[in-house]
Amino acid sequence: MVYQKIVTRLLSGLVFSVAGVAVAVTVPPGSELQSLKQNSTVISSATETGQSKLTFTEHFHNDPDSDAITVSYWSADGVPLAVKQLDFTDGGDIPDFELYDYRRKRVQRVMRDGNTLNIAVYRTDDKGARTQIKSFSVAVKEPAIVDAGFHRHVLKHWDALVAGKSQRVNFLRVEKGSYIPLVIKRRKCDVQDGAVCFRIALDNFLLKNLVPDIKLAYHPELKRLVRYAGLGPLNKTNGKGMPVTISYEYPQ
Repeated sequence: MVYQKIVTRLLSGLVFSVAGVAVAVTVPPGSELQSLKQNSTVISSATETGQSKLTFTEHFHNDPDSDAITVSYWSADGVPLAVKQLDFTDGGDIPDFELYDYRRKRVQRVMRDGNTLNIAVYRTDDKGARTQIKSFSVAVKEPAIVDAGFHRHVLKHWDALVAGKSQRVNFLRVEKGSYIPLVIKRRKCDVQDGAVCFRIALDNFLLKNLVPDIKLAYHPELKRLVRYAGLGPLNKTNGKGMPVTISYEYPQ
């Protein structure tokens, strides 16, 4: 039980998202979010595991496979919860990104400088002014994954993963400035709808069975994420990780 609590806290920093954010890597002000929401390109609906009521929605404001994307998170009653921007213009799995959590009044920021990741965590006041509370300089540990880089990694290694070959990666825990070793591998789908499914698990023999896998389902031809089950991109209000099931809807 002690190991399970430790690993759950580790994985609560894992945010798997289908996309990322804008070139300036500076989140838009709250006053602009509503207009962005009206022009969403992809909308996902999340429910907390074991619940049937909608917990939050994600709104992607650009092509989810482009190099620069903005995504916002909204409560079931339309209150903005967070907004994130990522820039993948270097073509890799490590974006420059910024995440602004309105509920916690906290900002996470990662910028790459060669083989170094410069990380900063800020606390914000009601006027949006930032006070830095943490900073790290972390060496890139290949294959390194930051935030939505998981989606890029899956697509880059699609054929090998579909053939059953596992991929080991190092996922960055932004608030801790350290990595979690993970392994991604194809799995049998829970739903027989023709999707291609994968799982993400701790790459640790002693601990891997103590925490539920993260489950991903992709459209087999379009290679788009259609379902996600596991710890979600937002924590509960008490700071603990929130297991969710997310369904993605794409424009026709």
